[in-house]
Amino acid sequence: MKSTLAFLIVLSFCTTSVVSQEVDSLKLIEEDSRALVSQENNHNPKKATLLSVFIPGGGQVYNKKYWKIPIIYGGMGVAFYLSQRYRNDYQFYRSEYIKMIDGDSTTVSEFEGIVTAESIGNTRNTYREWMETSYIFLGLIYVLQIVDANVDAHLMYFDVSDEISLNVEPTMIRMPGTPVPALGMKLAFSLH
Repeated sequence: MKSTLAFLIVLSFCTTSVVSQEVDSLKLIEEDSRALVSQENNHNPKKATLLSVFIPGGGQVYNKKYWKIPIIYGGMGVAFYLSQRYRNDYQFYRSEYIKMIDGDSTTVSEFEGIVTAESIGNTRNTYREWMETSYIFLGLIYVLQIVDANVDAHLMYFDVSDEISLNVEPTMIRMPGTPVPALGMKLAFSLH
């Protein structure tokens, strides 16, 4: 009896030391893997975001997504060009509208007698709306390129392996109470 008790005590100490050694080795492996990840993962999302804030497209260069730069500058260029064109047209029609309604005989609009002041006012308002919409698009493109740089930097080391899959398959589903099966879709998500 005493020998069995002594054996159990010695066995419990042995298993405790083995478990603690395994835990310690797991901690070392975990720390080593964190060190490797931190050395590889020196890509800073904050830096990508700030670069995009100060230089449109700068975050995309930092993320090495060079193909996005022409899209950003093309979109911003078109929005800026349209905003300036509509601004010039708005200012022209605004001055013509003022000439038509000011009541001064020395200021004559080039549309005098051709169209009404109300028509010129409507055209002026249309160009103003288009100008403001172009400015909004310019701002949206600017903000979206900042968000894009931030998201790309965060997803730089995201695991996109073949071990994760989602399959969509057609299937026949037997509905309760009906003799004929119905056609359905089956989603199969698998982690290998």
